[in-house]
Amino acid sequence: MLKKIVKNKLNYTFYLVLLVFGIGIIIFTYNFGVSHINYSQAESISSEINEYEERLDSKKEDENLTKFILGEKIIQNNYKYSWIEKYENMIEIFDKIRDIEGRNIQLENYDISESYFAVDGIVSSLENVYDENGVLSRLKEFDFVEKIDVDTYQKANGDYSFSLEIKIKTNE
Repeated sequence: MLKKIVKNKLNYTFYLVLLVFGIGIIIFTYNFGVSHINYSQAESISSEINEYEERLDSKKEDENLTKFILGEKIIQNNYKYSWIEKYENMIEIFDKIRDIEGRNIQLENYDISESYFAVDGIVSSLENVYDENGVLSRLKEFDFVEKIDVDTYQKANGDYSFSLEIKIKTNE
């Protein structure tokens, strides 16, 4: 009877070890198959990436794409006033100042650049500069004028000479 119990336990252990070994082989085979499939997918994806990179490099060398990208960057900078608008604005300021000039105001030494407009003037009264229809109030009507400064005043022979500088908005 003791032999029979030992033999049953050995059979039981043998079958248990055989079952664990079989499960181990199945797991090993499954992992090997999955890794092989993943490796083949990784190779195909890698070759696709290399193809796309080669196509991208060839597109980057295209002159039209370069111009397009440059245009996109210019649009992204989003300048409120283009260079044409800046010059049109300068002409508007110049015309407005020329219209103002006749009312006991003499203007000279115009200095014009892309970001400012400066002029020297002579007035008989400072009211011609500061009143409701004066130089400053008329120039403040423009939405592209950022700042108006009257830097200096000097009184000579009953008249006032002044320097006027108008700063133009550049980018916003």
